[in-house]
Amino acid sequence: MQLFTSKWIKRLLIIGFLLSTHPYIYSQSKVLLSDEKQIIEQAVRELNSAFTPPEGKLYQALSLLPVSNSTYIFDITVHKKGEIATVYAVNPGEGTIAVRNKLEIILRQFQLSFKMPKNNRYKFQYTIKY
Repeated sequence: MQLFTSKWIKRLLIIGFLLSTHPYIYSQSKVLLSDEKQIIEQAVRELNSAFTPPEGKLYQALSLLPVSNSTYIFDITVHKKGEIATVYAVNPGEGTIAVRNKLEIILRQFQLSFKMPKNNRYKFQYTIKY
């Protein structure tokens, strides 16, 4: 009795091919940053790029809000896998409370592309001119 028949070899090759082409294998894993300065710099870089017109994700979300020509300063806390945990308005700005609240919601929903050490939270200030 032959252990590996051509039928079994074909099946193994097909299974191997299907497993090697699975999208999970090629998905990007988040980079682990451990230095506080690196984490804050990377977070600010990503927020800046998300606010750049016209293709920035946060810029597109802001385009739905009424223009307030105001400057907002937020305390932002990031944790876990690049999640924005808290957004607190330090400077209420000259705009309306509704615009400020929507900015907070938009920022809280933003996901950063890196992860951090467990049980660590990093806080920084971010200024938005809108």
